[in-house]
Amino acid sequence: MAIHAATLPTGKVMWFSYPKNPSPRHGGDGAPNTSQAWLWDPATGQSKRVDPPLWRDPADGVTKRVNLWCAGQTFTADGRLVVFGGNLAYSSGSTDWKGLNKIYTFNPFDETWTEQPDMRHGRWYPTGVRMADGRIAIISGLDESGGRGAKNPDVEIFTPSAGMNGRGSVSLLTTLGGTGKPPLGGLYPHMFAMPSGRTFVAGPFAVDTWFMHDPGASNRWGWTDAANTARSRLYGAAVLMPGGPGGSTRVMQLGGSAPPTVTSTTTDLAVRSTEVFDEASPGWRAASAMNVGRGHHNTVLLPDASMVTVGGGVGIRNGDPWEADPAQRQVELWNPATASWRLGAAQAESRAYHSTALLLPDGRVISAGDDVNGGTDRDTAEIYEPPYLHKGARPVIDRAPASMPMGAAFEVAASGAAATRAALVAPGATTHANDMNQRVVTLPPPQARPGGRLLLQLPADADAATPGYYMLFLLSDQGVPSVAKFIRIGAAASGELEPYQAGPPAGGPQPPPAGGSSSSPAAGLFTAKLALARATILRRERMLDVLAPITSLASGSARVELHAANRRYRFTAPVNSRDGRIRFRKRIPKAQANLGMGIITIAYRGDADTRPQTVRLRAASQQARLQLERPTITGGRLRASGTVTKRARGVVRVQIEYVVDGKTTTLQYLAPIDDGRWSLNQQLSQSARNAIARRKGTVHSYTLFTGYYPRRIRGEMRSFQVLGPR
Repeated sequence: MAIHAATLPTGKVMWFSYPKNPSPRHGGDGAPNTSQAWLWDPATGQSKRVDPPLWRDPADGVTKRVNLWCAGQTFTADGRLVVFGGNLAYSSGSTDWKGLNKIYTFNPFDETWTEQPDMRHGRWYPTGVRMADGRIAIISGLDESGGRGAKNPDVEIFTPSAGMNGRGSVSLLTTLGGTGKPPLGGLYPHMFAMPSGRTFVAGPFAVDTWFMHDPGASNRWGWTDAANTARSRLYGAAVLMPGGPGGSTRVMQLGGSAPPTVTSTTTDLAVRSTEVFDEASPGWRAASAMNVGRGHHNTVLLPDASMVTVGGGVGIRNGDPWEADPAQRQVELWNPATASWRLGAAQAESRAYHSTALLLPDGRVISAGDDVNGGTDRDTAEIYEPPYLHKGARPVIDRAPASMPMGAAFEVAASGAAATRAALVAPGATTHANDMNQRVVTLPPPQARPGGRLLLQLPADADAATPGYYMLFLLSDQGVPSVAKFIRIGAAASGELEPYQAGPPAGGPQPPPAGGSSSSPAAGLFTAKLALARATILRRERMLDVLAPITSLASGSARVELHAANRRYRFTAPVNSRDGRIRFRKRIPKAQANLGMGIITIAYRGDADTRPQTVRLRAASQQARLQLERPTITGGRLRASGTVTKRARGVVRVQIEYVVDGKTTTLQYLAPIDDGRWSLNQQLSQSARNAIARRKGTVHSYTLFTGYYPRRIRGEMRSFQVLGPR
């Protein structure tokens, strides 16, 4: 049975549930209170049993495999599958389902389980989400009492251990329900880590919509109410829609029905409608309806930023959640360009209640589960090939790093079809129409480098792409994806390819400016480079604070747009040609300042990348203190060192820029932060040394820190002239 499913960072799929039961309904006569777990390798088709740990069932005193059915699951940042809750006891005539208070982690690399500390109370049908700091917030589920609808009100935080097979810790954050608190809510609520740093809770019922504030290292509780949905959506799907490098602010709810209870005579058919909530412009809005009403379905995010809804049933008909018509066998495909759904291929088997679907690393989708349709003694799985796999040749990732820090620029070795896009896809971890881990972050377009390599840029903000394992896809101009490579982001660089060390850009030099050999060419006569180092809202001062490095020979002004609280502001900001940066503070209205977030877009006419640079704002709690001596280039080595705010994490970026033959070259190097100190002693390549000797103008350096957890730190930059004009 595949009631729970997860794509592990090894590329294997884990399925777990109670064993296949001859009774056509779970919990029927003879149902064993135990579970099995299986690994399936898509590359070989081989399976392996990896059952959960032993546990003594208090009901009969027998030691057996713990029953993890009806648990929640997601991933830790280091790739462990973490499973919380489960089935203490099945329901009976006098008691409801009883929740288990256990937490277990599964190490996918050595394929072993580890028991973690217990939660305070049981959880049957809980939900959890990994936050940007790597901890997991857990809510909901029926408790261990067996009382009808006795839900666990605790909001608990699981902190993983540093070691892959170690024991973490569990702490109580607050309780839900009651005056001045968020609603206790329904079972298996949908939770999403948002770019603002907050956690969004959405459904299943109309009133179950609110934000949990980032608790920070001190576990400080805070919450904000959010608009109700138009209807309840029991066993409807909900997804964080695919987004760009700044993360996605949009959540879509799809289908589902609205019964408060289920009895043998209840019929509550699922709907076709969908709704979208945008954190950047709060409120739920009706979106394009699906073609078929569905409940218990799975909506899978795809690497080309489309989505596919797989399976599902009619909802509940005559008290039966397994009921399905032939119409639900057809998948539905969401087109991001038209924001609409269309029907696709049909499955051979109906897959309603207890079905699962996941994206595989090769771009296909595996659909499994449903313990009634398909037979009661054995079942099958089906593989769906999205249309993009039939549009031409794939790009190929020949080599890629195993891990990279947030904000890193890095190279991959590629072949096959030319790649014009790249995307990070967080692996799925799904059950009961609720995927607790999937996320798609579209990266800036790859830049061609010599030797068949591509330069990629990771998001700098841990809220945009919560640190952890992602499937890295390259895509052709037809949207055909490569086979993915797993990469851990938010960790020290390691693997086959090291962090990006830029050489001369591909494409050959531009012609020199006409009219002589001025040492200060005007903007537009050479290729400028623009990047956002920092963009934050200072709530107290009601200021928009922006810092963006740009080639030191640039001049003129940049175009800036702020989108916040449903309003757009457009203005220009001067470019400081002496130190090569755009630096300003602009007072903004109180409503936008209090919001503490928004979207800023900045563009410079002479930028080689004509797309505007866009980032999502957030309020920062601390200003970074970046200190250093003037960097030097002597003997072909770039040297720089200094200090940064002691609680800062990650890396300091050191860049140098110079103009040769009308082209601007940027070399970027990373210096790890160790207890508030950092240093760089980098040998420049011979080609870089030769180019610097032929430069026109100065060699300019930018040293940047862009901010990283555990605290919200506003980044800073220092700019110096390293070598004078020639």
